[in-house]
Amino acid sequence: VGTGEHSEQLSRYREWAERAYPYYRHLFVYLTVSGEAPSDEAYAPVSYSDLADLLGQLLDRKRSQVGDEILHFLEQYLAMVRRYIVEDSEIQELCQRVYSTHRRALDLIFEYRPDRALEVREVIADVLASRDDIVTDRLSKAYLNFLPKSLDFLPKTGEGWLKSGRILSFEIANWDDRVRLKLILGPGDPNIRKRIYDLAREHPEAFTQRKRALTKKFYQLYSENWISRKDYAELSDEELAQVIRDRLDKLICGKVPPMVSALEELRVGED
Repeated sequence: VGTGEHSEQLSRYREWAERAYPYYRHLFVYLTVSGEAPSDEAYAPVSYSDLADLLGQLLDRKRSQVGDEILHFLEQYLAMVRRYIVEDSEIQELCQRVYSTHRRALDLIFEYRPDRALEVREVIADVLASRDDIVTDRLSKAYLNFLPKSLDFLPKTGEGWLKSGRILSFEIANWDDRVRLKLILGPGDPNIRKRIYDLAREHPEAFTQRKRALTKKFYQLYSENWISRKDYAELSDEELAQVIRDRLDKLICGKVPPMVSALEELRVGED
């Protein structure tokens, strides 16, 4: 339950299913604890919280139509999911009460405790700070957001996400013992979000996520793996910094220009 995908896992599973069942309609679901975005755009992300809600609704509506053995199985499974995976257990409720009382102190302890994730965060933040062709936003332990200046022409109509008001941002996810880059379309003006989404679909040469329907809050337009679990654990800080610098160079010089061209018509504030 707690592990992520690896080795092009989702693509391999999809290709196998399509070969084995060529005349079926294929619906692929990527089930994770928090509804993580899949690397293969054919999959729909689903969280265990979504799953628990759906099962609860199913039992409420169909209880009288379900056999006793199946009903018992579903109730036991739902209880297990809620107790051990989603945030419904007594232990989690206790933790939430403690956190609400001591939020500031616990945030500081988590943010600055000496661990590998914090070390990697410092490496990434230093590399970002050394460049004059990007602007940074959130630089937390788990998520570091930035945008190349060449892309920083979109109207700042974002809401409830980044303090800068940017609606589009590259996000370096530093969690689960690996580093992954994503281009996130955040919450904000629905008309701007829809236009960016449509332009991304019209330019598959620039954006990797094109087939899923536009979600209400966060939509992933592009992604690539930057540091594997093995390298995360074994590389020195200097080696990690060099990997990040190389990745940034390739991104800004190779990947970003087609994105700029695709979104050019949304440029604001310039004659």
